[in-house]
Amino acid sequence: MPLRTPVPPVPAASEALLEAVAERGIAWHPRKVIERLDPAGGELVLDDGTAMPFDLFPGVPRHVVPKVVAESGMALGGWIPVDPLTLPTSYPEVFAIGDVTSVGTPQGRDLRRGAGCRGG
Repeated sequence: MPLRTPVPPVPAASEALLEAVAERGIAWHPRKVIERLDPAGGELVLDDGTAMPFDLFPGVPRHVVPKVVAESGMALGGWIPVDPLTLPTSYPEVFAIGDVTSVGTPQGRDLRRGAGCRGG
């Protein structure tokens, strides 16, 4: 995992998770990114070149732009641009819903219906 702890905002949760995986003999490798997988060979390679065997890889696939978005002509750099504070797009009837990995999530804001939205 690229982070130093599993759940950085909640140290107690991180500690509990790290204890649970350690009890099961699972190693924790903080601040590492998986560069590639070899499913047939059961091996992964980290960003520092370290190769590791695996039996089961419960990973999250790399984020890629959906084909329909790429072909729409609306994408810039692979994604439809949004205002990072309120997530509207510049296209009528096109809404940013769900994936906010590139803009973060609002914290400490008024999230009542419509309170943080512009233009509907």
